[in-house]
Amino acid sequence: MSICILHANCQGGPLTRLLRLSPAFSRRWDILHITNYDRSPVPSDALEHCSLFLYQHLGPQWGDLASENLLSRLPRNAVSLCLPNLFFMGYWPFWTSDSSIVWDAEAITPVAALEDCAETLTANLTGSGIRLALGPSVPSVAQYASRVFVTTERANDVLSVTDAITEVLPDPATQLVFVTTSHDTRFDASGVIRPLLGDSSGE
Repeated sequence: MSICILHANCQGGPLTRLLRLSPAFSRRWDILHITNYDRSPVPSDALEHCSLFLYQHLGPQWGDLASENLLSRLPRNAVSLCLPNLFFMGYWPFWTSDSSIVWDAEAITPVAALEDCAETLTANLTGSGIRLALGPSVPSVAQYASRVFVTTERANDVLSVTDAITEVLPDPATQLVFVTTSHDTRFDASGVIRPLLGDSSGE
């Protein structure tokens, strides 16, 4: 079976599942979805044996992960196709093109990220009727608020955790909250919190 590399953002997950629904595609290609925005490395052996390269364009500032660099490392007979980036503001209603928040965790400190987020929220909420309601995330408090907070990056946990928690929660869809940075659509079946910072040390 040939290798198809899908170098894309969180939209690559649903696209992978759609492609696998095609019998003809599944018989020919084994899909390897590599997330681009978190700078996941692309295995050299996969590139060397790749026959179909699907990608969302990354500029030269991405270094080794830049699209032109990856394309240059493909076999001569490999087929490549650039996919569009679908941009939906619903996930980040306060984002602007001037946002200073970056994906590279080493380029910004946790304190600076929180200060930037607070400043952006304050600026956008000034004079508006919007009020932010933040649910409790401390387990000892969450139990009194009838919420269960589950920290996981595994979208497959959604069904197993939901099935297990149904016996103790009357309405899992509203009472079960996943704390995750993933935008896999399977999380959307329940509540979801996507933290700004990956460090949960509390600093």
